[in-house]
Amino acid sequence: MNAAAHRGPGARGFTLLELLVVLVIVGVTISMISLSIGTRGPQTVLTEQARRLAALIDMAGQQAVMSSEQYGMRFTPHGYEFMVLDEKNWHPVADDTILRPRRLAAGMRLTLKVSGQTVALGAGGDDTKPDVYLYSTGERTPFTATLRIESGGAPVRVVVPFSGRIRVKAAAEPPG
Repeated sequence: MNAAAHRGPGARGFTLLELLVVLVIVGVTISMISLSIGTRGPQTVLTEQARRLAALIDMAGQQAVMSSEQYGMRFTPHGYEFMVLDEKNWHPVADDTILRPRRLAAGMRLTLKVSGQTVALGAGGDDTKPDVYLYSTGERTPFTATLRIESGGAPVRVVVPFSGRIRVKAAAEPPG
């Protein structure tokens, strides 16, 4: 008696190969879903925020050189904005989707050191002037912006020298 006669009329089962193909498809689908959900931890988000800040500073510096305008940045404990000098007054950069004001992700905090001195952010100082300057000559105020997760974890520094390459450093590295 053959196997087909054993099953009865119209009854058909799955082969082992068909089951394996279905299991592979289900496995790949679950893997893709878990990757797209976003299993990024807070430290990864912190590093991404620091890299974004470094790239934006570099871009604003290049824009200052190309447009022959003076740019600056004003910082708060939870974000930053770019400014431009219009004759005698500083104004936030308007209508620019790239250099728009930015807020850090929830639970993150920023501190600033300019030329080695800590700047009190959000302490009711002069909000009509930038904390740091990006000159049309390509030079800039040397500063270090440190991003931290308020609940703990290693901070990440964005080190901006007077000229040259902007660096993003993990906290384990010495500042400077």
